Amino acid sequence: VVSTQSTGRSPPRQGPGKNYQPDWECRECKINNFVKRTKCFRCGKDRSEVEVILNAEGKPIGPNDWLCPKCNGHNFSRRETCYKCKTDKTRLQKRRTKK
Repeated sequence: VVSTQSTGRSPPRQGPGKNYQPDWECRECKINNFVKRTKCFRCGKDRSEVEVILNAEGKPIGPNDWLCPKCNGHNFSRRETCYKCKTDKTRLQKRRTKK
């Protein structure tokens, strides 16, 4: 049952949906940044350089590890192909540099 009385508070936020993007943590200064920021508000470094990337379990991945864009598998840096779907890492990197 939903109360119609005003409590003066905002309604609770909805859980993560299809387009949900979490805030991000700066690897340099360990500060949390809002998702809309492209640079860390404390140290000013670009998000792409210092963002701590999390795997599916919410644990940080290593600095040279990579997430497969096809299946979201967490791969150690030494892997040349994704352990889950066998997507080639070098093909992914070539595709990124062409854009």
